[in-house]
Amino acid sequence: MVTIEIEPFTEINKSVRLVPAVRKSGNSSEAPDTWAAGEFKTEFTTRPGARFELTTDKPGAWLAPDGANNFSVVTYSLELKRNYVNFLTTKILILFLFALMLWISAIGFSKERLSTDWPWEIVLGIIFFSLGAKSMLPTLPYITLYDLLVMAIYSYAIFDLVLWVAGRTIKTLDNVDLQLRLRQVRVFIAGPLFIIVWWMTMIYSLRDGKIVL
Repeated sequence: MVTIEIEPFTEINKSVRLVPAVRKSGNSSEAPDTWAAGEFKTEFTTRPGARFELTTDKPGAWLAPDGANNFSVVTYSLELKRNYVNFLTTKILILFLFALMLWISAIGFSKERLSTDWPWEIVLGIIFFSLGAKSMLPTLPYITLYDLLVMAIYSYAIFDLVLWVAGRTIKTLDNVDLQLRLRQVRVFIAGPLFIIVWWMTMIYSLRDGKIVL
């Protein structure tokens, strides 16, 4: 909810044009389809209380019923809702594709019958892209669906890294069977479990409205 208070203001002019540009640091250059404007409200009040004196020669005169310095306060409220369909397709879906690339990379074996090198470039892409998408959003005092999905993909990447390192230790380098089991855990357990958790979290949150995107 965006609230703009203009003071002083007369009740003669009740129209104002607001162009929403939401960002935690002020104005934003993001495309307008990222946000959808909701209800727009205008509220007028008179003598809102002892905020400050408007005159020095007659203190308190503006609070009198017929005070010469009487004025009105107008409050404009504009409800802004994030366009979650746009955000899902342009940001979250791409993060999911990064995770699929990480999962697919676990299938390969090198000619030395070792698992292929861990895809650092994919994980760096996940980090930079998720931070870039996060910079578009205002800072909120609660955990959003986007935060949960990013934490899920980070957790999956860390778990996959631990399994990959476990297959590259001195103890396991000469144990092909153990390396094969670790790879099976990466391919058949870690990857599918991440996909299930990812989509169940998204479906549950969007269906019941439990968590704000």
